[in-house]
Amino acid sequence: MSIQVRLLGAIELRVDGARVDLGPAKRRALLAALALERNRPIGVDMLSRLLWTGAPPASAVPNIRNHVAGLRRVLDSRILSHRHAYQLVLDAHELDVTEFQRLAGSGRRAVRAGDPAAAEPELAAALRIWRGPAGDGVARGTELDQRLQGLDQHRLQVVEDLADVRLALGHAAGLVPLLREHLAAQPLRERAWAQLILAHYRAGDAGAALAAYREADEVLRRQLGAGPGPDLVALRQAVLERSPRLDG
Repeated sequence: MSIQVRLLGAIELRVDGARVDLGPAKRRALLAALALERNRPIGVDMLSRLLWTGAPPASAVPNIRNHVAGLRRVLDSRILSHRHAYQLVLDAHELDVTEFQRLAGSGRRAVRAGDPAAAEPELAAALRIWRGPAGDGVARGTELDQRLQGLDQHRLQVVEDLADVRLALGHAAGLVPLLREHLAAQPLRERAWAQLILAHYRAGDAGAALAAYREADEVLRRQLGAGPGPDLVALRQAVLERSPRLDG
């Protein structure tokens, strides 16, 4: 039986290539919780804390057992029962989170080795796996939601790692749309503002670089009550001075 569990977007299960209707939201959340701890037993008490906000209801454990039974009808022996615990058996390539982490890790190792040309396709491939926010549709405020948000933060870092790599490869002009889309969703990320300023500058448009700095300053003051940090301020000064260090 071929299985694919996809958490980087809406939670999906595919068996032998066909998408499975998982039913209730709690069942999808349970699949996500088991998949994130693949090949390790998770106690029902821990599952209760992951799936419910605040103190789990008295019905939590019976509900979990019911949803495990629903998953087992599809996954059969891939769901193992232990004493007061359950385990999902998955190979690394059967979970999109693992594949994302593998590609991102490979790209970052290439960056550390000083090889941006090798890093670029790995980081780009890692990002192509994503279809939306991790675990889209999971109840907000649960411990599972917090774990999935950690994956979202990892994705943001990889977007910016890829931007650094493409700047190093001289692809400045083509970076502007990517960074604009990134900042539209994450306007407080100063690293990305610095990358946008540098992309404009290396594309030969110092005026657009300074305009991006002013935009960053306005956004940060409006939302945080404080202006850009010292790195962005120094970058603006370097643009004004046409510093050779910005040429890359």
